Amino acid sequence: MINLDGGYIVLLARLPFPPAWYGGRRQLVQAIRKAGVRYASARRLNFAPRSLDGFYTSHALEHLNRRDCRALLGGVRRWLKPGGVLRAVLPDLQLVARNYAERSINADQFVERTMLSFDGASARQRIMSRDYHRWMYDADSFASLLHSFGFKHITCTEVGQSHVPEFSALDRQIDERFDRARESFYIEAVAD
Repeated sequence: MINLDGGYIVLLARLPFPPAWYGGRRQLVQAIRKAGVRYASARRLNFAPRSLDGFYTSHALEHLNRRDCRALLGGVRRWLKPGGVLRAVLPDLQLVARNYAERSINADQFVERTMLSFDGASARQRIMSRDYHRWMYDADSFASLLHSFGFKHITCTEVGQSHVPEFSALDRQIDERFDRARESFYIEAVAD
């Protein structure tokens, strides 16, 4: 298994500081170190065609613009062996919008949960903009996107339930800001 992540926290986790030094990201740093996660850019990923049994992504695709997300999904489709499984975990825009419409969250919370705003961001955050979402999906829109790439057997699952046992173990809540399990959708698709 190869563990890759495009967040700068992966680079920072390599520094010889104790996890407590990272504050609210300490659990993430521990997980990165334990799993041997390496830094990688979605734009630069490249694997041999039909060489992967599976591809798992969690709370990453929404940080890509639509063009880059489509390019990555096209790559994943080429890299997966026939019968290979893509599992994607993304924040559920429909759920957040429903919570806002039902007044379970207010406007400020809606904008915060969608992470589509740069308001109050530092200069570094604005330049890097990886902490913010570039595009949001719900299960239907993402399933449609997967279908456009020729994926088959597209199904929504629950947290910790996957056709690939190793993927089930990867579904973890490592961000203390939100309850990812409750605010995400989990979707799997098979390459033919």
